[in-house]
Amino acid sequence: MIGTATMRNARILGSIGGVLLLLSPIPYVGITLRIAGLVLVLIAVKYISDVVKDPRIFDSVIIAIGAGISGTVIYFSIVIPSMIGSLSLIVMIALIVEWVVFIISGVFARRSCNRIAELTGVNMFKTVGLLLLIGSVFTIVTIVPAVGPVVGSLITGVFFIIAEVLGVLSFISLPETYPPPSSQA
Repeated sequence: MIGTATMRNARILGSIGGVLLLLSPIPYVGITLRIAGLVLVLIAVKYISDVVKDPRIFDSVIIAIGAGISGTVIYFSIVIPSMIGSLSLIVMIALIVEWVVFIISGVFARRSCNRIAELTGVNMFKTVGLLLLIGSVFTIVTIVPAVGPVVGSLITGVFFIIAEVLGVLSFISLPETYPPPSSQA
């Protein structure tokens, strides 16, 4: 199943990957589920990109994931350890860089989702892309003193969780074949 780029396989792998992403809060195994889910979604998007013959879809997702990982590394390696003290200039610069990197991730994720929606007719992918972008933009609220990192993370987390749920539904809604039956006439 994993070796053949078909819309049906993209639907199956993307749906399973999306469910694994939703299960990532489970203690002890969450990070493993998240990584497995990301890999399956990445394979599904590669399949879609191959089937519709548009490499920009996959390229955009690779950039989005790379930027997201970079932002996360910045957050956990610079921001969190430094916040134990005070908000120094280095921490502020790191937070701004992290925010910009997350926005870049959101823009490329949205670009990929919009293109998938256009080519497959599953318009819910557009909503997924928009929610990922909004969640990325809202990562800045984690540094607002009145909001704080915990509440800020909850706010952004809501956008990402809704995007993940709709992502699963979007993958489930993919047509069995491409082009979709209604456009083969």
